[in-house]
Amino acid sequence: MTKNIALITGASRGLGLALAKALHKEGYSIYGTSRNPSEHAHLEFITFLELDLKDLASIDRLAESLPDVDVLVNNAGYSQIGSVEEIPIENLKNIFDINLLHQIYLTQKFIPGMRMRKKGIIVNITSMAGTVPVPFSTIYASVKGGFDAFSKGLRNELSAYGIKVIAVAPFQMHTTIPQSKDYIESSPYTDNIMKAKRFRDLALDQAEEPEYIARQVIGIIRKNNPAPHNPVGKGARRKTWLIWLLPQKMVERIVRRRFGLDY
Repeated sequence: MTKNIALITGASRGLGLALAKALHKEGYSIYGTSRNPSEHAHLEFITFLELDLKDLASIDRLAESLPDVDVLVNNAGYSQIGSVEEIPIENLKNIFDINLLHQIYLTQKFIPGMRMRKKGIIVNITSMAGTVPVPFSTIYASVKGGFDAFSKGLRNELSAYGIKVIAVAPFQMHTTIPQSKDYIESSPYTDNIMKAKRFRDLALDQAEEPEYIARQVIGIIRKNNPAPHNPVGKGARRKTWLIWLLPQKMVERIVRRRFGLDY
């Protein structure tokens, strides 16, 4: 019997690697993406394919080499820290290209095969930052909020074809996701940026490991009719409920205090 195929972007570390291990245990053939596939030959259960999400031609080549997948996990990306006022437009474009626009382009490549087979699962790794932005990571939050909206809209378009589209929003996770520094030392925001960064780094150091999040994602994938938006992490559902229940201004105050911004 032919195994189902899972393609995971950014599968060499963090949540991507944890999901690759978990899906492998579920019986999937695992394909992962990396800009340098040869560096990950030690991960023998993953077949790595070259992908540079900055380059549309690279996405085209990947789709040509692997035309059909049963599960697509859009996981690759990076975060940022800095003020909206100071982020260079080139950096802004890169964040949207890599974290959103080019992931949509990649998804387009695999929808036709799923639609014709009338089955498939698309998992988009978003973030609760898209609902409650982390201070001075506003651009990253904007991208993740957009990715969440994309997931919900795509779900409506594809449900008639038996394709499940799932947005997974980790609250916090002990991860090594790259974070671009979009600020300068002489910035008037520097003190507050550093405060927010210290609290963010501490929270991530104390957060759940990617394997914990991956187990929750596998549970969601197994469901016949998973929810459109899935908060994951310890206490994630309770925290999400409180976010929607409390007045917006109160949520703002809680977030600012949590990140050491008492103003």
